[in-house]
Amino acid sequence: MKWYFACNDRSQKYYELIKAAVRSALKNTNLKPHFIYDGSPNELTGWLEKHNVKIIFHKSMFYDKLKEHYTDNNELNIASGAFLRCDIPIIEQEDDFVLYTDCDVIFTKNIDFNQIEMPEYFSCSAEMDRLNFDSFNTGIMVMNIKNLRNTYDDF
Repeated sequence: MKWYFACNDRSQKYYELIKAAVRSALKNTNLKPHFIYDGSPNELTGWLEKHNVKIIFHKSMFYDKLKEHYTDNNELNIASGAFLRCDIPIIEQEDDFVLYTDCDVIFTKNIDFNQIEMPEYFSCSAEMDRLNFDSFNTGIMVMNIKNLRNTYDDF
């Protein structure tokens, strides 16, 4: 399965976490890493290329709206990186399902996706209260690309 993760060039504090996540995925899983990056080629993208990570240079389709909403540059930088995950249904053109994670993960073993019920749109965990379905954490998601793409304009 393809594994997507994302970051922008204003989040350099995550670069070492990204490398750790990639190392653990390559060592312990059969995931195919795909990195969505809002920035220019640099040391990080060079390192990722050497480790056979597919790099997708891309600015969030929501960037202009985020720029209107966030007057604080720090908040804009965080949001524009976080919203890159929302464009995966537009970027991904081959697979029906993909895994998305934030950059601060470590993979300790392979994931058997045959043991997971695939979601109608996406699956993730609750933020704090597992019974509160209005507050959830999108730091790890299995995404149904076809259904998310079909509803992208509404989103």
